Amino acid sequence: MHIGCQTYSWEMQLAERPTTLWQMFAAIAACGFEGVEFTNHTGGAWLGTPGRVRQELQRHRLQLVALTIASRGFCDPQARAGDLALVRSAVGFLREFPGSYLTLAGADHHDRTTWRRPLDQAIAFYREAGALAAQHGIRACVHPHSHHGSLLETREQYDHLFAQLPIQIGWCADTGHIVRGGQDLFTCLNRYADRLVYLHLKDVDAAGRWKPLGRGVIDYPRLFTWLRVRGYNGWVVAEEESDLAWQDPVEANRVNREYLRRTL
Repeated sequence: MHIGCQTYSWEMQLAERPTTLWQMFAAIAACGFEGVEFTNHTGGAWLGTPGRVRQELQRHRLQLVALTIASRGFCDPQARAGDLALVRSAVGFLREFPGSYLTLAGADHHDRTTWRRPLDQAIAFYREAGALAAQHGIRACVHPHSHHGSLLETREQYDHLFAQLPIQIGWCADTGHIVRGGQDLFTCLNRYADRLVYLHLKDVDAAGRWKPLGRGVIDYPRLFTWLRVRGYNGWVVAEEESDLAWQDPVEANRVNREYLRRTL
């Protein structure tokens, strides 16, 4: 398996602690990760200059795992044109990084009591975005989450999503969000294993609070055995948003990388 790091530890506090994409790359490399995943929020200014991003990745000996696109939940038809324009920009960028993924953030909506209609609107966007990516040989996947009004938490919602998406659009499984959303991790993984493209690794405690890897309720040794039994040799990407990440994002990701060295 290949070990990557998501830039969200820095993204979630950009307003209070401005950090450049290059500083994130340097910190991620210093922690010992092999790859990086960033978003349109941390690296959107560089989507038109993939050569510069490649130069910085090479300087830090990192591979690009994925570019994640996050907007306003993908449930607003009036925002569809702008969201698809962002996808086209991302696809143009990713064409310069063969093998990297286009990851589409989970759907969210202010009213989760009537989730089917807004989720269907997001699914229509996922289908169109996935088709645009596929035209250029790029694999798209959906990353469900469990906050900000998420519409992708329950088994019923996951079933609804994957029943309507073509198999070419995969799944970025997030361990922490699966558990925090109320599902059993291994039941969920087994049910949608044919969709799995790569994984985000996050840990939570019994109350759903984010924790560094190995300090929550998720059985990571069992997870890595589950992956090995299935011959998985793709990316696992640490994504850290615990209290430690708010205090010191570099230290939080260093702690995660050390845990993965001991556990994988």
